[in-house]
Formats: sequence, C-alpha cells, structure tokens
Amino acid sequence: MKKYILTSLLLGYFYIQSFAQVNTTSLSEALKNAEDIQKLKLKPEDINKFLKKSASFKNLETLDISNCNLQQLPPEILSLTKLKDLNVANNKISQLSTDIVGNLDSLQNFNLTGNKLTSLPEGLLKKFEDKHLQLKDNLIPNLQFGEKELAQLLLYTDINEALKNPDKVVRLSISNFKEVPIDDLKKFTNLQDLSLNNSYLKELPTSIGDLKNLQSLSLINNNIKELPESLGKLSQLKSLTTSLNPLEKLPESIGELTQLKNLDVHANKLKELPASIGKLGNLKTIQLNENQLTKLPDDLGKLINLKELNLNHNTLTALPESLSSLGKLETLGLRNNQLQELTKGIGGLKELKC
Repeated sequence: MKKYILTSLLLGYFYIQSFAQVNTTSLSEALKNAEDIQKLKLKPEDINKFLKKSASFKNLETLDISNCNLQQLPPEILSLTKLKDLNVANNKISQLSTDIVGNLDSLQNFNLTGNKLTSLPEGLLKKFEDKHLQLKDNLIPNLQFGEKELAQLLLYTDINEALKNPDKVVRLSISNFKEVPIDDLKKFTNLQDLSLNNSYLKELPTSIGDLKNLQSLSLINNNIKELPESLGKLSQLKSLTTSLNPLEKLPESIGELTQLKNLDVHANKLKELPASIGKLGNLKTIQLNENQLTKLPDDLGKLINLKELNLNHNTLTALPESLSSLGKLETLGLRNNQLQELTKGIGGLKELKC
C-alpha cells in the first residue's frame, strides 16, 4: 500500500510539473524556458513582446491569442512550425495571408470565430478538410462550414421557429411531413445540413437540387422509391443517407456528387448500382447492406479512397476483380450473400482488417 501511495505521489508530482510547464500564463515566466513551453495563452499587452521572441518558442503546440484586438494574424506565427492548436477568436481580423495555407502544416485546430473575415485564401478550406476550422460569426457570404464545426452548430427542429431567422439557419431536422416543404426550405439560403427523417415522404421534388449549400442530406425511414436526377446538382454534398426506404435504384447523376464522402443506402431495395458511382473519388464509406444486390459494377474499383464497404445481407454471387484496386480499404462486409469464392486480389489489400 505504501509503495502504491509513493508511486501515486511521484506520478502526481510529475504531472503537476508537466501541467505547470505547458500551461504557463505569464509571458515573463514562459520566456525563462521558452523552448520547453508547449502551451501558452497571451493577454493583449503581451502580444508585441511575444512576437519579438516568438522564434524562441520552438516547441509551442498550443497558442491562444483570442480577445487581443488583433487587426491581422501576425506573420511571426508562421515560424511556429510545431503549432497544433491556434485560437485567434474574437479579434478584428478581416483578411488572412495566403502564406497560412502553405505553412503551419502541423496545425490541427484553427479557431477564427468572431472575426471580420469576408473571404478566405484559396486552399484553406481544403487544407482543413479533415481537421478543425472554426469560422462562425464572420462576414463570409455562403460560408461552407467544416464537418466538425457544422456538427456543433445549432440544430433547428421546428420549421416555424427556424423561419423567424432563415438566414441564420444552417442545420434543420424536421419530421412527420407527407411532402417536402420546398418553398419554405428555399428561404434557408445557407442551409447545409438537412434531415427529413421519419416522415411519410414518397418522393423528393426536383427542386431539391436548388439547395446549393447542402453538405448533408438524411432521408431515413420514409417511403421513397426513387431519387430525382436533380440530386446531382448538390455539388457540396458530403453525406447522403437514404436508409430504411423502399428505394429501388440510385440516379445516374449520383456520379456528379464529387464531394461525397459517406453514402448510406442500407435497408433499401437496391438491385444494382449505377456505373457512375465510380466517379465518387472522395468516398470513404458506403453502407449497402440489407439490399437486393446481385452484382456490383466494375467501376466500384475506382473508389481509391474507400475505407469501408458494407455489403452484408445481399444476394451477391460474385465480386468484380476491380475491388483489388481499393488499396485503402480497411473494412469489407460480405456476410449473408451467395458467394462461392472471393476475388483473388482481395488478399492483396494490405489495409484490410479481419
């Protein structure tokens, strides 16, 4: 017991030392051992002094310079090559240098909330596609939020409440409709996440393609048998879910959804897939389980970024040889099919996990 207590005390001591080391709030103290500092929060009066000595903070990973009345992002920040988290929220930054895109490759979280940005440098959104970029409360028209930030924004569940401030509605989830209230939806000019789950919908109107900013569309548990070709106009769509519908086919225009990352069409009545699905080069996951698929298109092998392919509970008798091209595939579900043998190339998929 004594040994356990002693060990705990030692661990606690080292933890406190480490915590003190990386959470220094006094710049004067931090400058005494700048190379050891990993986390730093500055006050407005510290900024100029910090910028003169910024090169000394060679191992800084987290920097908080929020609420510091900054008019621009100091170029000295670009010298902090190990920076992972940068918080510049609630300043007065109206423009970002294009240099931010080519530098700070280690940056994982970039908080720009509450500034005066009216535009973004080309390539910034792409750079943070799989990272965390916070941009709300800026002045950027038709701003496309990143996936992580989008999931954290206010979700409206009452359409009448949402219609009071339609310009501010980014996420909307409504149910119990017999038809899509498209005239109301058109008022939400910045709508990016739309859920029409658990309703009595039999179809989507062709005008659904007018919601140009949509990134996510969910239609779970409806009575939809067919999707309109105008779906292909949703050029920003990253996630499409149609599970638990009597959907019999996917539109050929699905191949135009080149930003799509996640496609969930499980528990439908699909018998085949359009060849155009092979154009979805950004797809990472496809849920095709619990359908009536008898075959797969060869073009499925063109989905070079695919990580998960769920084909459980179909009636497949064979797999296309092209599946051996899915070099990033980690998960492949084939249970409850009618397969006599597997494509030989599947054994060469190095990322595939049992």
